[in-house]
Amino acid sequence: MKLKQRYREILDHSLGGAKRYRNYFATGEGSKDWDDIQALVHMGLMEKQRTDPQIYGDLTFFSVTAAGVALLDDNGEDYPDGPWADGWEQRCGEDEVERARRLV
Repeated sequence: MKLKQRYREILDHSLGGAKRYRNYFATGEGSKDWDDIQALVHMGLMEKQRTDPQIYGDLTFFSVTAAGVALLDDNGEDYPDGPWADGWEQRCGEDEVERARRLV
């Protein structure tokens, strides 16, 4: 799987860049990032988190899944046999692996 550069940027930003000090991305429906985030959720690379609308208003929070972290850590290499090739399964939980297999 080869990620679009924009998807890679969103994953990296969500994790706080090279320091990896967080795991969230806050955005709202209709924002410039919304469609890209939804695509990453559909691919199993991000997931929606619960938020309290009384505190955060229209913001929705998303986090990077173990599959997203593993894919980002693999430096954007192409995966001829899907995202689980070359030891990907060992770096992710079983739920992440099954979810990714259903999407491919």
